[in-house]
Amino acid sequence: MISSRGILAAALISAAAASFGSTAHAAIVIDNTGGNGDLTVSTSSGSGGEPKIYFDAGDPVTTFSGHLNSQTGTTVFTFTTDIGTSVKQGFSSVDATDNRTPFHTLTLTAPTGFTFTDVIFDIANPAPDFTVTASNGGSSSVGNVPSGDQQFLALAINGTNLTSLTIQAADGQGFGGMKQFEISGVSAVPESSTWAMMVLGFAGVGFMAYRRRNQGSSFRIV
Repeated sequence: MISSRGILAAALISAAAASFGSTAHAAIVIDNTGGNGDLTVSTSSGSGGEPKIYFDAGDPVTTFSGHLNSQTGTTVFTFTTDIGTSVKQGFSSVDATDNRTPFHTLTLTAPTGFTFTDVIFDIANPAPDFTVTASNGGSSSVGNVPSGDQQFLALAINGTNLTSLTIQAADGQGFGGMKQFEISGVSAVPESSTWAMMVLGFAGVGFMAYRRRNQGSSFRIV
């Protein structure tokens, strides 16, 4: 027969699992090269049909929002540049103002309580040498970016549990434009109360297993 303690422990685990599942978003992994759990940058085959960022209008602006999946998406990323840039509404495109004054840094930040793993974007060619620094402490320097006949070069940035990353051009260089931002692996970070319920539930199961094991090894003299 199942005891009241066993029912309580099972209920706690079920509640924690339900709470965790209700906030987490399905993770999508793209171009996951390197696999070192730190940060990697690689050339990409281009758009992979991942969740696309739709920017708010602005010209010129240094801080603007990007909605995931649609122009009214609820998961809103914040973008910041060091100088004013031209941002096209409804399109994932950040360009140097009047195509003459390059910007030098771009930082993208996930909404509070969310993390992401991967970013694909196109960078105007010729691209400068640049460094990517992420919130997880990872960094990657990119130099001698190949140039060619194409107007834009597709790159992929891969990391783990990222809340923000900054792309910074080398001294004396700048970015003419970036576009087609696609962010994937977006997931909600479980709240502390969720973890507490899960730990409490597993502790309850462990206690019941301990009691059952001790009771099974005992005997009576009648």
